[in-house]
Amino acid sequence: MAQLWNKGYNINQEIFRFTVGNDYVLDQLMIPYDIYGTIAHGAMLKKIGVLTSAEFKRVHTALRQLLKQWQAGKFQVQLQDEDGHTAIENHLVKKLGDLGKKIHTARSRNDQVVTMTRLYVKQTLLQHYQYTLDVIAELLRLAKRYEFLPMPGYTHMQRAMPMSAGMWFDQYAEALLDDLHLLETAYRLNDMNPLGSAAGFGVNLNIDRAYTTKLLGFERVQNNPVYVSYTRGKIEAAVLFALNQLMGSFAKFSNDILMFSMSETGYVELPKEFCTGSSLMPQKRNGDVFELTRGKANVMLGYLVSTIELQNTLLSGYNRDSQLSKDLLVNGLTLYDNTVKVMLTVTGGLAMNKAKCKEACSAEIFATDYALDLVKQGVPFRDAYRQVAAGVDSLVRIDPEKNIRAKRHLGATGNLGLSKIVQERAKRQRWCAGEQKRWQAVQRKLLGVL
Repeated sequence: MAQLWNKGYNINQEIFRFTVGNDYVLDQLMIPYDIYGTIAHGAMLKKIGVLTSAEFKRVHTALRQLLKQWQAGKFQVQLQDEDGHTAIENHLVKKLGDLGKKIHTARSRNDQVVTMTRLYVKQTLLQHYQYTLDVIAELLRLAKRYEFLPMPGYTHMQRAMPMSAGMWFDQYAEALLDDLHLLETAYRLNDMNPLGSAAGFGVNLNIDRAYTTKLLGFERVQNNPVYVSYTRGKIEAAVLFALNQLMGSFAKFSNDILMFSMSETGYVELPKEFCTGSSLMPQKRNGDVFELTRGKANVMLGYLVSTIELQNTLLSGYNRDSQLSKDLLVNGLTLYDNTVKVMLTVTGGLAMNKAKCKEACSAEIFATDYALDLVKQGVPFRDAYRQVAAGVDSLVRIDPEKNIRAKRHLGATGNLGLSKIVQERAKRQRWCAGEQKRWQAVQRKLLGVL
């Protein structure tokens, strides 16, 4: 198959393999989105008179058939294709002859790859968003189930004050909801149409970029063609930043699980089905899934830093360095997909050891409560603090469940405000469902009659 840029000479094959890298493998994942972009571009070429209605109908039919071939595993992008864009165009030329050669009119692989990637990211982020909402639902279920189960809260790795298992689980539900704000921001940044920017400077044809924006379901046109090249890496970094925050929440949760499931604490009970073992020590049950989640958060950070660094020293306009951001993006999206699904599984199987949680609420963690009780009697806080500190070893243990139920201000252990968090999750669910519905409608229209 000929490369789209081939001018009649043979490129050195070592150079060719180096410049292609694994782009053709990555594009295999994104073929449907390149097909959607090509359908929209073809419809626009028909609208401005480059293609006749009959010609576009043939192109449209060929692209829909190609999508079915890909879905059946019968269309493979090869190394010699260089990328999916070349594979698709060569397929059209082989099937349609000279008509296939018209489809690249007013388009560059520069805007083609960004369009394809943006559509891929749109669908993938919506899937990630939904899975994260599902994890939040599980965390809120656990928070409600253990709303009044007392356990120690920690500062500086030492027992500090009583909290509840419900408070512990809910903090991660709230953290993930905040992280989804960032993911939604990345989604909105991604939701602009680069198609028609061509090689980064526009073209001398009266193309209709608003029309392709509507067909592809983008929120808006990305106005400046040079900026399209700049955002290849910039938008990817925004996506990876949001994924880093999500992975950070999962890493912290995993670290807590590891600490709280140790034999020395025993607050969390891990199902044996979640644990691996040792090849030497027969008694071991290891929570490797949480260790790997903690570690993979750092791998995700590496993807982000690499993506940012790719863009920092580049001249305005397209540079081949940007190609490398696709691999980092796909790796990051894949890593998060695997992680969020595992987190959904583990949150569905966690349980708390009620006896150990209550037993661990030893007398000294009520010291602050004793000091504030003195404040209620009119003792200045600093005097109350010193008085309790002087007698901390003789403090009497308070009933831990009564203690946490008695704290009633908003957010405290006796008033977690879970209903408010449930409502916020429901609001995000409605937004996600609406975006998914709109995107599905776009796909149906592109594959229907235009």
